Order: sequence, then structure tokens, then C-alpha cells
Amino acid sequence: MSEAEAPVRGSETAAGPVPAQGLRALVLSPLFLLGLAARLACLPFFGSTYLTDLFVPFVDKAVLNPGQNPWSLSPPHFFPYGSVLFGLLFIPRYLAHLVFGAAALGTGPLGLALMKAPLLALDLGLLALLSRLAPHRPRKLLAFYWLNPVLFFITYLHGQLDLAAIAFLFGALWLLSQGRTGASALAMAAATLSKFQVVLVVPLLLAFLWNRHFAREALRRIGVWTAVWLGGTALGFLPVLLGGRLLYVTTGSPEAFRLFAAHLDLGQGRVLYLGAGVVMLVLVRLCLSTRISPSGLLYGAGVLLGVLLSVTDAAPGWFFWVFPFLALYFATQDLSLPFLHWVLAGLYLTFYVALPAFPGLPQTITSLVFTAMQTCLCACLVTVWIQVLQREMPLRGRGRPLMIGLAGDSGSGKNTLSKAFEDLFNPLQTLVVEGDDYHRWERGHGKWQDYTHLHPRANDLDDLASHTLALQAGRAVFQSQYDHATGRFTAPREMRPARTVVVQGLHALYLRGMRERLDLKVFLHPDESVRLAWKIKRDVEGRGYPVEKVVDNFVRRREDGQRHILPQAEQADWVIEVKPRVPVSEAEVVKGAPLELVVDHILWNDAPIEPLAKAIGEIPECKVSWRSVEGQMSRIAFRIEGAPSAERVREVAQKVFPSLRHVTRGRSEPVWHGGFDGLNQLIAIALLESDLEVR
Repeated sequence: MSEAEAPVRGSETAAGPVPAQGLRALVLSPLFLLGLAARLACLPFFGSTYLTDLFVPFVDKAVLNPGQNPWSLSPPHFFPYGSVLFGLLFIPRYLAHLVFGAAALGTGPLGLALMKAPLLALDLGLLALLSRLAPHRPRKLLAFYWLNPVLFFITYLHGQLDLAAIAFLFGALWLLSQGRTGASALAMAAATLSKFQVVLVVPLLLAFLWNRHFAREALRRIGVWTAVWLGGTALGFLPVLLGGRLLYVTTGSPEAFRLFAAHLDLGQGRVLYLGAGVVMLVLVRLCLSTRISPSGLLYGAGVLLGVLLSVTDAAPGWFFWVFPFLALYFATQDLSLPFLHWVLAGLYLTFYVALPAFPGLPQTITSLVFTAMQTCLCACLVTVWIQVLQREMPLRGRGRPLMIGLAGDSGSGKNTLSKAFEDLFNPLQTLVVEGDDYHRWERGHGKWQDYTHLHPRANDLDDLASHTLALQAGRAVFQSQYDHATGRFTAPREMRPARTVVVQGLHALYLRGMRERLDLKVFLHPDESVRLAWKIKRDVEGRGYPVEKVVDNFVRRREDGQRHILPQAEQADWVIEVKPRVPVSEAEVVKGAPLELVVDHILWNDAPIEPLAKAIGEIPECKVSWRSVEGQMSRIAFRIEGAPSAERVREVAQKVFPSLRHVTRGRSEPVWHGGFDGLNQLIAIALLESDLEVR
């Protein structure tokens, strides 16, 4: 897997670097200048008692006692945060104290400005990152984030410090989506050392790494990320530990106990923490997603923090945890409901700013406003879940196999392609259902005088369909196996569901109900001369039949093939036509004439194949060309000439499919084939990736 992850198709929040003109337009926008002016004007003024009576005295004592552990100088509730947030506040204040003396301390204009200036720098950095994630929506970002009255109030009027943790968290999420594992871990350590509650998001980041890479690479990256994060966090908490404040700063403060506000007393000392349970339930659901895109990772973290807010007695500053994510969502999703954002902001200001100004109000009014605020927050989270997370973090497919149908006439290459699919999806996690096992009669039975194997009545297709649907539902089935060497059926054997089920046979696409349950429908349609050559090779060399009998059966079954097998191609998502470059007669094939082959791939005209076709065309050994399909407006066709090596196929897969694992769902990287089979593996991935994103 390449170190730099490619963005998810169609997701603006996974966009690349901000165009220079876009960033310049953002900075020069009157909206940006208005927000910046308001921030600068408020730096020397305003601040809640948290800022003036707790944070400022804590940092001032550290400035006046630079050689001592700051966490041993003040009571624990003065600064229940880690060393990164402390360092951000301490360094400019200490340097200013060296220059301006006592004027840099206390809650005077300079003292307050020095406390808020580092937050302004992080605020600008977070805006720049949001602009990178949504480079074409500068005005909306400025409206929803930069001019957001809630965020402005929390940081510049109330003087809370939550901005730091969220800015570092955004950085950790973005860096991880870009494949920068170590840098992401360092950013997450900084977030943890600014606000310990962000550790809630750590399992989601690890799930992203596991989902994004095959097991060996995923475990390596998880190990690197965890080691760097734990190492950086432990080092940052060392002075807190030495000061005897570690438990208070992490999980023991009154602020931390707000997380357990929603609970149910069951009696006898048993308490059910409903809020914590809801948060864990959402976290588990997100981590179990069958695909986690970069956008899914970002919005999943935002929804998780939002759920935490919705089920706790949140402090005023905690709403900074969710508003930047909502700002990005409302700025980039044109079908969102932006009024929810402003209603939530209005309810927040009503509850935390307006109502406290009237202490005599009945408790009922306060409770109703709080309920409305939390309800509006939940409505925002639900819209994000429905519009983004259901697409970018789907659960679909976790409880059922990936179903592939592979049909074609006798000798068309079904077994060969099935083997390529097994190696693509891992043989230990793939079940191949053989259509030949559903023949009605053993060899020599009199009914074979009336029917060929290609006739639907000669096969128990009802059993094939019921077994396919049972396997898809996760139930094992029992079926006899047809032994081509003896022409007899074995005793029934158990077939257990696997992550991938390949149903291959003469009639794999014949029954409508079964066909509609398949995730990918493939039909093999080689030229008759090619099919005869393959059939002779298989039946003579592999099954011991005389050439004359093979040719006789080939001719005798041709009519049934045209009538019952070939029409299935009309229902296929993908028809593979293998042709000789130069026409060859059947007599020449029987004599062993060599065949130089080309392959046409017939697909639906909306198949997302062009990026892959372009990458294949760049392989020196291959040539790709396109053509229309006569009389079939809804089809496209492209031809591949040449046979790349397995290593070339692997390189193309890594280039075109950065999140390959969510398609194969295997723990190990596929065994890539060379030649036509390897190209078929690539095309299967392209078609399945699109199908999995849409379904």
C-alpha cells in the first residue's frame, strides 16, 4: 500500500491541498477579516472565572517558579490538563515576562492576550486545515466555522481551552488519512495532553488502520502509531505524574465525572451508566464498519464526540468538540439542513449565556431549553450519520458473504477464473459452489439420451438457488459432489458460508431470483475455437477423454448452449470475450494449432473502469483500446492485448485501489496472477469496489 493514501472518490472532505488562489481568497475575504478583527479585539478582554481564577494563576506560578513542577505548585483543579496545553500557554507568557515583567502576568490586558494568543494561532491552523478538506467552499467555511458565535464565545469570551485538543485531533485524523502514521500519533498525543477525553477517538483511528491495510501492514502501522502515541503521551504526563496529579488530570476530576451524569440507579449499589453505554455502542458500531474512508474517519470522530455531548452534563466549552465537524459538514453537503446549525447555536447561547443572566427563572424553562438544545444536537448528528456515515462507514456486508456468480458454457474457463478469484479473496475465506454438483443424474443414466448437461431440466437449479440463498444468509448446506473421474456423486458434504462465495456453473445466472442476490455477475464467452481448444486441453489432459468424444460432445451440445447458456450474458455485469487474433478453424484447433489471444471486456456503460483501464494501458506489455457494442446502447467494451506479470498486476492494484482490503475483506494481500487472470482480478476489484460503495 502506498504511503500517501488516495482520497475517496466523490468525497470533498478528502480533498488534496488547497489551491493557492483559494487560500488567498479565503484570507482576503471580508468575512475572514471581520472574524480576525473580532478575535484580536477580544484578546485583551473577557474571560470566565475558569480563565481568570484558575488557568491564569496556575500558569503565572509556573512563570515565577520556572525550575519547579507546575502541577505541584497549585491545587489540582486549577489546571486539569496535560503538558502540551500547558506549554502552549506557558512559553509566550514566560518570554513576555522576561521582556515586560509583571505586566505580562495576571488578568490585565496583556496577561489575557497572552493566554488567548496561542489559541488564536491554533484557531487559524484549524481553519487552514478545514480549508484543505473543503477547498472549494471558503465562504461557507467562514460562515459556519470562523464566524460561528458559539466557537467565538467559548474561546475568546468565556476563555475555555478546548480549541487546542480539537485542533490537534483534526490534525491527527487528517495525517492518518494521508498515510503519515507517526505524525498522526504525535498529533494525537498532543490532543490527549490537551484534553484527556479525546482518547475516546483512539479506537476509531486504530480501526481505520486495520480496515485500510492487510493484516501484516495494518499490525505494523497500528504498532507504530500506538507506540508513538503512548510514548509521547507518557512523556508528556510525566511532570503531571511527578506532581501527583495524574489521576485528577485524566479521569478523576469533577469535569471527567460529568461523563457519567446520565445513569440509572438499579439499587443495591448497582448503577447503569446509560450515557457511557450509548457512547460505547456508537463506538463499536463505527469500528465494525466494513469500510472506513478518510471522510468516514473524520465524521465518525465528530459524531462520536457529539454523542458524548448529547448524553452528558456538558460543560460550556465541550461544544467546541463538535461544532468544527458540523461546520465542515454543513459547508460541504449541499443537501444538508443548515438551519439546524444555527438553531443549535442559538439554543446554546440561550442556555449558557442568556439564561444565567436571569437567575430567578423557573427550573422548568432551563430544562426545556436544555432539552431543545440536546435534541437539536442529536438531529444534527442523525443527519450526518444518514447523509455521510452510512456511505463512508457502512456496516453492510459484515453479516453476509460477498456473492459472485460466474456462468459460461462448458470449457469456457470457469474453473480457471474461480481459482483467480479464490486467490484474490483468500482460498481459506472463499467458497466455490460448483454447478456440476447439481446435475440430476450420474453418468450413464438413460435421461442423458434426452438432455444434455446444458439443459436447465438436467440440473437441480432449485437446490442450487436455495443453497445459494442459505449460504448468503449465513447457514451451512449439505450437497453431494460430482466426481468427473467416475461420473458418480459422492456422499453429501457440508458447505459452510465464507466471506466470499463464488457460484460457478453452466446456469449460475439462469434463475432470476438467485441472480438478483449476486453482488457481481460474470459471464465467460470465449470464441468457439478458443473454447474448443480449452475443452480439449481440459477433458483430454485432465479427465482422460478421447479427443473424438470431446469434439462430438462439443458439437452435440452447441444448440443447447445457444439456447440456454448464451442468453445469460444479457444479465451479466461483465462479459469476458476471448478471441484469437487471427481466425482459426475447428479442424486446425483439433490438430493443435497455436492461438494468439486478445480479450474484450463488455461492461455496463456506467462501470467505473476508466481509471483502471488507463493504469493498465501504461503497462509496457499491454495495449488498451475501446469500442462500442453494436445494438447495445447500455454497454461499453474495451480490449486488452498483452499479458503483464503478476508483479505488474500487483503494482497496478496498489496504485488504483488504495483501500483494497475493504473489497477483498481478507487478512492477507491477494495472490496476484499474471496474464489474463491477473487482469481479471483487477477488473473484478474495480467493479466490486463501485458496487460496495453504492449498495
